Amino acid sequence: MAYFIFEIGNTMFSSHEDMKGSWKVFLIFAVAVIAVYLLGIKITIQNEALFEAIKKANIYLLWPIVIDGALLGFFKVLSTSLQKAEH
Repeated sequence: MAYFIFEIGNTMFSSHEDMKGSWKVFLIFAVAVIAVYLLGIKITIQNEALFEAIKKANIYLLWPIVIDGALLGFFKVLSTSLQKAEH
């Protein structure tokens, strides 16, 4: 199960090509969120099972980000150390 979550988490990120037109979607989403906020509309999740599923998904999908961040940090330190050793 952990491998399954890790694999999905690492393959769900969009490529640079996928992100080219995404600014339009983000802009529309931001305008909609600001409009809802300014109009004072409160959106709540009434379904407790859905709310719990969303909370679990957030926790599970956080792990690939943490692992990738740790690996990037490790290799950055390793790369810096190797460069200093060469000079």
